[in-house]
Amino acid sequence: MADVRDGFANLFRPGDLTIGVRLTACFLTIVILMIAADTVAVWQLHRLAAYTDMLNTADKASSAIVQLHLDVNSFSSRVVVLTRSHNAREFSSEADSLRETFLRHVREAEQVLGSSPELAQDPLISTTLETLKTTLPSQIDSEIELASAGDWPALQLRLMGQIQDLIDVSSSLVQVVEERVFQQRARVEEKTRQLRNRLFIVIPAAWFVTLIAAAALGWYITRTITVPLSKLTASAQALARGDFRHEVEIRGNDELTVLGNAFNNAARQLRHQFEMTADLAHVNRVSTLGELMASISHELRQPIAAAVTSASSCLQWLAHDPPNVDKARATATRIEKDGNRAASIIDRLRALYKKAPPKRELLAVNDVMAEMAGLLRGEATRNAVSIRAEIASEIPAVMADRVQI
Repeated sequence: MADVRDGFANLFRPGDLTIGVRLTACFLTIVILMIAADTVAVWQLHRLAAYTDMLNTADKASSAIVQLHLDVNSFSSRVVVLTRSHNAREFSSEADSLRETFLRHVREAEQVLGSSPELAQDPLISTTLETLKTTLPSQIDSEIELASAGDWPALQLRLMGQIQDLIDVSSSLVQVVEERVFQQRARVEEKTRQLRNRLFIVIPAAWFVTLIAAAALGWYITRTITVPLSKLTASAQALARGDFRHEVEIRGNDELTVLGNAFNNAARQLRHQFEMTADLAHVNRVSTLGELMASISHELRQPIAAAVTSASSCLQWLAHDPPNVDKARATATRIEKDGNRAASIIDRLRALYKKAPPKRELLAVNDVMAEMAGLLRGEATRNAVSIRAEIASEIPAVMADRVQI
């Protein structure tokens, strides 16, 4: 019992069940609700059919009692005709036939009355029917004996008294049954009317409740799927943007939780690979720094030596009497240019050595190639290598790191 309660409670904790189990449980719940609504409708219709059967049974009982009354009247009129013929054989044959017909109709009436508990339990009806059942066959037997003995006057006297009593008894039985049937019909019709009025309320209400419950359950199950999916979508978009620190927050044990954990693991691995790539790029820059120092040292010595030479010239021009200020100013300008060139080379070396993520910017390839040709020109001259640049004029700009490229 505890396991059943736990399983039912898990339906309302989205992450504790797989999506397939949740959808199956939702479908079964909706089917059960529909079956319950149909059961209510069938139950009400069954009650309505039961009331209709009660009316039909009451009508059949009334018809059966009326048929007995007609049998008694038919026996009375037929016996009178047979008595006038004074034919004992014909009288006996017709009387036996009338008795069998009457007894058959009595059995049918008893069967119909037995189908209606209210009529079957009425003592007046059962007593009167039993009186007819025993009295009429007994009188027929007595009349057959009188007819066989040829005592027709006695037979006529007997018919005049006893047959009329049987007619009165059957007539009273018809009245009692009709009264009971009328009362029963009135009660059943009132119950039928009330039941029909309830049907117009109960059945739409049952279907409405079923529809609302199914819609609410469907919305709830849908939310347990769409909300985690939206989080997974946001995580996928973050990975596409390169944001490897974004993680999905999904709890539970279902498929979406497994997928979310896979996203998180992938993001961690990508972040780790990205960090390792940055470290490797830094190591490569540091390892190539020594090689570049040899080729760039000449470039550093050249602007420094030029600056020193220009400084000596500047001092000489200033030492003249009078000082040659124009020459000194031109020499100072060359010193500034050589100093800026040396500072630019040092800045590039520092950026190459520094452990920092690549700084991507829009670069003109022609300018970068011209700058590198200028940096390497001294090394090329020292090794007897000539540099000649043939660069197309319409090369598009690219996004790249100026130092790394």
